[in-house]
Amino acid sequence: MLFAQLAQGAPFHLAKDALPKYTSRFSRHDFTLPQLFACLVVREHQRKSYRGVEALLRDAPHWDRAIGMRHVPDHNTLCRAFHIIITQLHGEKMLDVLSCWFVVAELLGKTLAIDSSLYDTSLTHLDLAPPRS
Repeated sequence: MLFAQLAQGAPFHLAKDALPKYTSRFSRHDFTLPQLFACLVVREHQRKSYRGVEALLRDAPHWDRAIGMRHVPDHNTLCRAFHIIITQLHGEKMLDVLSCWFVVAELLGKTLAIDSSLYDTSLTHLDLAPPRS
């Protein structure tokens, strides 16, 4: 159920809006990048290896069908997809699409800041606070 929720939810649709369908017009077109991205989201969420998420997907074929996959991607395919998404800087495009979604849903205030450290400025911790003079 988790994969179906994740795959049909924001990650799959975000990838459909932000990623190209295929990496090359000459590729075999077995899987789209959005389908592979949805699998990679499950991999990260479940803290699995590429082989682990491959086994998880094999055990639940209905999850694959939920996003239009005819068969389970091999662990090497998932690994290659991860490196393509990371190295070709598709992350920036996905953040742009995500921020547009937030604007449309009126979930943003006056400013938008995304920090990879996930540091929340509304919280002040003693060990993070500047020294008092």
